[in-house]
Amino acid sequence: MGLAAAAAISGVAAIGSGVIASGASKKASRAQVEASNTATAAQERAAALALEAQRVGSAKAIAAAKKAARIAQTAQDAATKAAQDFSRAQYEETRGELGGAFDTAQGAYDQAFTGAQSAYDRAFNAQQGFQRPYAEGGLSAQSQIMQLLGIGGDTGAADFGQYAKPFGVDQFQQDPGFAFRQAEGMKALERSAAARGGLLSGGTLKGIQRFGQDLASQEYSNAFNRYQVERGARLNALGGLASAGQAASNNLTNIAGQYGAQTAGTALGRGQATAANALARGQAMSGTAADFYGTQSNLALGQGQNTAQNAYNIAQATQQGAMNLANAGTASAYNVGNAQARGALDAGQARASGYVGSANALGGALGSIGQAAASFPLLQAQANYYNAMAKNPPKTIYSDFGP
Repeated sequence: MGLAAAAAISGVAAIGSGVIASGASKKASRAQVEASNTATAAQERAAALALEAQRVGSAKAIAAAKKAARIAQTAQDAATKAAQDFSRAQYEETRGELGGAFDTAQGAYDQAFTGAQSAYDRAFNAQQGFQRPYAEGGLSAQSQIMQLLGIGGDTGAADFGQYAKPFGVDQFQQDPGFAFRQAEGMKALERSAAARGGLLSGGTLKGIQRFGQDLASQEYSNAFNRYQVERGARLNALGGLASAGQAASNNLTNIAGQYGAQTAGTALGRGQATAANALARGQAMSGTAADFYGTQSNLALGQGQNTAQNAYNIAQATQQGAMNLANAGTASAYNVGNAQARGALDAGQARASGYVGSANALGGALGSIGQAAASFPLLQAQANYYNAMAKNPPKTIYSDFGP
């Protein structure tokens, strides 16, 4: 084979090798691009699945939070209602017990005051019964004295004004002693005259006249004294009765005053006890009502706070779910973007590497051909030299290393 043929074969081989290397580099670049696209698509699917899973999980978490809040709210409402019902029942029971206690106390007060007033009434009536006869007797005696003195009483009575008149002939003639002695003296004169047979004689009449004059002279003073004694005795007796009646009236007045004071004191005590009982009852009821409404208010406030807390928990769960979903979406978008960027970068690098490899392969082949072309004249000259020498060897052989 000639040197030109060998150089041609070497060039063809270099070109073929370059073409093969360039094709392999392009295939490798395409395979890397496809692998990058496949990885990017897988990343996108994984991100979509993760985002969907996060969305479903967030929805379930929010639903679970709402359900738990509803259950908690129902339990809290039931507990609050039970507590309110119990508080109301306790309030009503306490009010009833307090009302019964104060009613019992009021009944005891009323019974005690009624018993005390009844005792006062009985004592007052008994004292009146003891004093009333004396008072009534004194009143009758006072009326009799006034009638005898002519200053009151029955003006048509026979003794009206009897002791208001001075002692005179009428009183003297009404004197029982004078009338008795006069009657007895007249009888004696009449018997004496009858015995002498001169009942209506002048001597008899003169004797009767003289007897009357002597009797009047002798008995007037006695009759006056008897009149004064009788008048004094009667008036004194009536005066004693009147004094006793006055004393009895004074006692009745004092008794009535004491009875009035005792009755007023009893009524005042009863009123004060009733007022104190009513005040204590009002204060007790007010305190019970304040406790009841305070408890109800606290229960309502607690229920409102629990309701607000449940709503807050739901809002927090919803916000957290939305935040988690947003974070997951952001992370997925970031990961997909990174995957796409890395895929694009890797694909670009693969294409660039393929282009460079292909260029290098072709460049190497062309370089080999150029070198072969550049070396061909020298090689041809050497071949010609060696061929000439082989045909005509020199006479003297020179060695680079000496003879």
